[in-house]
Amino acid sequence: MALRRISRTIPPTGVVEVQTGNLFLLISTASAVNVLVYTGGSPEEFNGMLAGLKIQRVKPWDNLQLVGTAGASIEFWFGSENVEFDDVNIFTQIATLSGTSSVAIAASSVFTSQAKTTVAASTNVDIAANLSRKRISITNWSDSFGSFSVRDQAAAVDAGNELQPGQTMQFDTTAALRLRSDATAGNHNYSWNEES
Repeated sequence: MALRRISRTIPPTGVVEVQTGNLFLLISTASAVNVLVYTGGSPEEFNGMLAGLKIQRVKPWDNLQLVGTAGASIEFWFGSENVEFDDVNIFTQIATLSGTSSVAIAASSVFTSQAKTTVAASTNVDIAANLSRKRISITNWSDSFGSFSVRDQAAAVDAGNELQPGQTMQFDTTAALRLRSDATAGNHNYSWNEES
């Protein structure tokens, strides 16, 4: 196994020849290049490539060529590695954030409050899914008998997030939820606010 990081300037011929290998990653290029991978007959062609192209092969290629603008700089990783399958991937970086960045949370335009409700122990309360929901705040009122759980509607007993009396939790989800007390006695008082 051996990998090398190589920086080149594309020569007047417009072609950079790369030796035999089975792993290639294009790190950067000053202009788009065509990557030709020769294994036996006709080449595999990857045209107009910028940074991020990764090629791996179980069987090493005979020759790999980078065809581009003469004088342009190019940088890549290349070599031989133990790989389990042939693969081609493109890794691109959309943006780089550095320093201090401002983040704005998208405010909800609808705020719906569900009234305080009493529910007996060992009882489920289901909250329907809402695809336009941004978040939901669920409160276990301080006058409740004890804690209850917030979980998905298919969860087993004693699952999810425990909400003790006087506590509120927020969930950024559009999914259906279930409130459940696994205690055998006492009523629980709950309510929620849904933002969409």
